This record gives sequence, C-alpha cells and structure tokens, in this order.
Amino acid sequence: MRALYKILVYSGLGAALAGCGSKPAADSAAIPRPEVHVARVESRSFLETVEAPGQWKASVETVLPAPFEAVVESIAVGIGDSVRRGEVLAWCRTAESDAVLRGAEMMKRQANDARGIQDAEKALAEARASIVHVPITSPANGTVLRRQVDAGSRLGPGSELLAIVTDDALVFEVRVPVSESAGIRPGMESTVSDGDGSVRSARVRSSLPTSGGDQSTLVWLRPVAPPERPALGRFGTAVIFTGRNITALAVPDTAVVEDDLTGASRIAVLDSSEVVRWVSVRLGPRADHARAVTGAGVKQGTLLVVDGLRALLDGMHVAVRP
Repeated sequence: MRALYKILVYSGLGAALAGCGSKPAADSAAIPRPEVHVARVESRSFLETVEAPGQWKASVETVLPAPFEAVVESIAVGIGDSVRRGEVLAWCRTAESDAVLRGAEMMKRQANDARGIQDAEKALAEARASIVHVPITSPANGTVLRRQVDAGSRLGPGSELLAIVTDDALVFEVRVPVSESAGIRPGMESTVSDGDGSVRSARVRSSLPTSGGDQSTLVWLRPVAPPERPALGRFGTAVIFTGRNITALAVPDTAVVEDDLTGASRIAVLDSSEVVRWVSVRLGPRADHARAVTGAGVKQGTLLVVDGLRALLDGMHVAVRP
C-alpha cells in the first residue's frame, strides 16, 4: 500500500513539472510580430536620368595681379564674397609714392627743433598729396576664390592680389561611369542639390572621358542662375535628364534605405512566410514618389516593406497590415 502511494505521489509531481516546463513554449509562440505596410514591385515608364555625386568648382580662375610694384592700402573682400563687374576690390599705391611717404615720415620722427619739425610736416603733406592711388576692380561678376594679401602688403609687378571665379566659369563637376555617360550631351537639362535646401537648375556644359585607369567621364554642369554666394568645394548630387523614356522595375521611395556612408541601397522583400530578406539594389530614375531599381532577385510582383524599415532584421517574421 505504501509503495502504491509513493508511485502516485511521484507521478503527480512529474505531471506538475511537465506542465511547468511547457509554459515557456506557449509564451514563445505568442511573441507578436512587427506590423508593416507592403507594396509590390511593378513595371513602369521613367524619364531616363543619370545621377552622380560631385562638387562646385571653378573651370577657370581669373587672377587679379598687381599692375606695378606697389603697396596695398586697403582690401575690401574676402574668400567667398560675391563681386560685381567694375566694383573696387582693393586700393594700391605705387612703390615710388610709398618711398616718398616713408621718407617724409622718417624725417618728421627725426626732427628735433621747431624749424626741422616745420620742414618735416611740409614734406609729409606734399608726400601725401602726391601719392598715386590705384584701384583694383573686378573684371566680371563672380566670387572671390583666393585672397593673397592684406593692407600693408608689398607686391612686385604681376604678383597676385586676388583670384576670382566668374559666374560663367562656375561649374558643378561630376564623374559619371563610362557605361552611363554615352548619351550625355552639352545642353541637357539637369539639377544640382548641394545641401543648402534648394535644387538648382543647370545644363550640361561639357563632358570629357578621364585619362588613366579611371573608367569615368568628367561632366561639367553650368547653373542656369549662379548662387548668390556659391560654396566652392561643397559636395552635392547632380541629376542629368537624357530626354529618353525607359521601362524599369519600380518601388515606392519609402521602400529604399540608403547608407549615407557607403552609398549602398537596399530594400526589404518578403517571402511566402512573411519573412524579411534584405536585398541590395541599384537605383535608377525617380518619378512620382517611385524609384527605378535593379538587383538580383528583384522581380515584378515581389512583395516588399514600405515603412518601419530600419527596425527590421534579416530573417525576421512580420505581420502584414491590411
């Protein structure tokens, strides 16, 4: 009887322990899945574009030299300042005038009696009156690129005072892969975005294959209206419109995640079990909040996530919102 009692007790304890062990499995199955909105990859027509990074540069520098041996009296502009054609940027005086002025000033410092002081003051007044002041003016509308001098600087003939980039020499320079540059022609419309909050209209000025092992084409874009204060050297992105229509696979803009550091782009597609799989894609033209894409495994009708992308991990199960 006592043996039978022990068997019953141990059996009940085993059942209780088994029940406790099964509880975590039930809780695990109840873990909620992130809810996401989805769309499908579709085929649509785009106006073909070529997109490439670049920066503002000067196609030609205009150097303002000293016209003779001179001393800089004053200079009114600095790097980045906008200048207008005919504007006085600096004043210089001839070396001869400066020598006479310095001699008169020394004469006054050395005068030690009333007659000597009177003669020195007269000589100083005459020296000041005879100074030849020469203005340095801007030859065109543009922006100061370099400033080599300050007030008091002494210059030899032809020495550089300033360098400016004229408005017609301001370009946005991009390097386009040779595989994408064949159709680019001077005069094509384009846009430039450089982080200042606006998109600037431009046109292709020229394109020229680079030399050496660089498999790219150097393209210069000229802004339709130059910025009031262009930031030479500032980086941005150019979009060139080739004028041709293409048919390509398209996804919503919100479905694309771009890495700011590497420039790589990805989309999150779903399989039949609603499991996330990240796919690398190459971006094409943009139109009406949609973006052309190409990539291995991207096909028309593929289901993809369009929101909450940065919280999703590869292999994660999700729940599709109705």
